[in-house]
Amino acid sequence: MASQMSRWLNDLPTESFFRTSDVPGRSRGAVRTFLSREVAKDNPRAMRVAANLYWKPGPPNSITGKIYPPGWSEIGWEVAGEHAAALGWHGANIVGWSDQIALQYLEFAVPGEPPSRHPHPRVTIRSRRNLARRALTRLEATYLEAVIGFDRICETDWDEALQTSRFRLRRSAKNGHSLPRSRVLARVAAEEQPRRNRELFRSRINDLVAVMAEAEQLAEVDEHRHSPIPAAT
Repeated sequence: MASQMSRWLNDLPTESFFRTSDVPGRSRGAVRTFLSREVAKDNPRAMRVAANLYWKPGPPNSITGKIYPPGWSEIGWEVAGEHAAALGWHGANIVGWSDQIALQYLEFAVPGEPPSRHPHPRVTIRSRRNLARRALTRLEATYLEAVIGFDRICETDWDEALQTSRFRLRRSAKNGHSLPRSRVLARVAAEEQPRRNRELFRSRINDLVAVMAEAEQLAEVDEHRHSPIPAAT
């Protein structure tokens, strides 16, 4: 009879991350033993990809016959968590302020102490003191870091960056996609204490928040325009 742990792993969707605490079992020791056996199999149902982080792979590749782990970007985001920001070229590329792609390694920033600073040889996670960042989404946090490091990592001037963001955010609004929250970003950014150019940072944040607010207003107008008209009584 299949164990509770085995049934749980069977039911887990493929290409999913999980931790030992997610696996039901009579004890944590039993769970660790179960996972160690699974990882050691020729065709494992679980792969250990970082400290206390596992991956249920998809089926073997039809050409190579191999089972592949997740990419290191996926591992980085998973370990960093939902409030993490992408740093460097990776983050600047996400917000549209650079065409460069980080090929060698990735960095993320998290509020407080990360569970692991080096979860993968190509991934580094850095700590940030501003715990108010826990209110931010990944995109909002990445915008914040991109503003902080703008002169070092971005390949455009500030006015052009704002125009790029205005275009991208308005397009997202028209397509019904989630938008960064201007008020939340403004509130969290007020708690930031950059080491350099604080006044310039605050000026740029104000500019960006205004552009985000424009997109939010556009989304509200568009939602109102497409709302059904109540039937006459």
